Amino acid sequence: MSLLLACTKQDALENTGTSYFIKLVGTSGTDELGQIIQLQEGYALVGTTTGSSGYKDVLVGKYDQYGNEIWQNTYGGEWDDEGLGMLETETGDLIICGSSMIKQDTVNAMLMKISAAGQELWTKTYGYETSKQVARAITLSHSGGYAFVGFTTASRSNAENQIENPLGQNDIYFGTTDSEGNLIYEKSRGGSESDIGNDIIQSTTGGYLITGTTGSFSNQSQAGNNMIIIHTNSRGDERAQTTYGSSGNDEGNELYRKGDNFYVVGTKEVNGLENIWLIKFEGNNVISDVWEKEYDDLGQTQGYGIGGHSWDEKITLVGSTFNTAKGTNDACFLQVNGEGELIEEPKVFGADGDEIVRSVVSTTEGGFILAGTSLVEFTQMITIIKTKGNGDIE
Repeated sequence: MSLLLACTKQDALENTGTSYFIKLVGTSGTDELGQIIQLQEGYALVGTTTGSSGYKDVLVGKYDQYGNEIWQNTYGGEWDDEGLGMLETETGDLIICGSSMIKQDTVNAMLMKISAAGQELWTKTYGYETSKQVARAITLSHSGGYAFVGFTTASRSNAENQIENPLGQNDIYFGTTDSEGNLIYEKSRGGSESDIGNDIIQSTTGGYLITGTTGSFSNQSQAGNNMIIIHTNSRGDERAQTTYGSSGNDEGNELYRKGDNFYVVGTKEVNGLENIWLIKFEGNNVISDVWEKEYDDLGQTQGYGIGGHSWDEKITLVGSTFNTAKGTNDACFLQVNGEGELIEEPKVFGADGDEIVRSVVSTTEGGFILAGTSLVEFTQMITIIKTKGNGDIE
């Protein structure tokens, strides 16, 4: 099933009150989505916008249940700032993670606290000089603060005065802070190639689960980049680690906890063809999976987001699929049952430009909010799609 995106940024300003919709939001510049979340009331998204100056700013918007803008602001300094992840606190404030260029040769990981009304309350940065650190995802810590994961390019000395990461490759970067953003712990791990943390959630044993992509670590028959999954304690020390993959380039993009199980969605490359990829695990066991599934029903696809509802076993996956007829990507929506089998034909959203869905959250009405980007008239905009429980919008 294919649905066309047929709206402009001006459509996002109209209060239509419709239950299901496709809307384009953002600025007059080039916008990139980081994440969308469900709030106590409505939704919020974080992303990055690039204006005419060529520098990047954090973009945050808050919307009601119909996708109508409540407020939208940009935040940033003299150089580049990026917004990649977000969570809501119990008091309705927003915590943003991303990166901030603090001087021309240094980019640090960044956390920013924004009030429910959009006022910047504080911004904190973390990392090392003359290197790059990025916080790609954030979760609540077990002690009432925040935990983030991303990557660092820093070379540094360990406890034995040995130089780690001497070539300045990407290493997975983990940190925890208190509720005011003050750093408590930071850890990095990696090898001789690029290693990146893409998502983090709490484990049920006081630590964290992390997924991402690694070029340094592999198991038998794996090559290229692999999905990495790590179970840590509260300080980021490794409890267990494993990789999944093929002989191609594979990645883990998002984690999702459902009951006693957790899932990882990503992209797996086999014989040059990329497929949406889902792996189910029990408890906090990252070493052995319950099952592993690939979905090639739409041809070349990439898996970015995952979600679901607490009252059923269904899992919803979102990402992109390559449309060979037009030569660009369309957004896609898949639903699977508890065994990972497709429930019905995937939904595809697309028009003439490039469309990608990167994030999905459930709605209280039983449907979903999808968010990503669309290329319309040579301008990249952020897309919000509200669907029914099966992905339909009509």
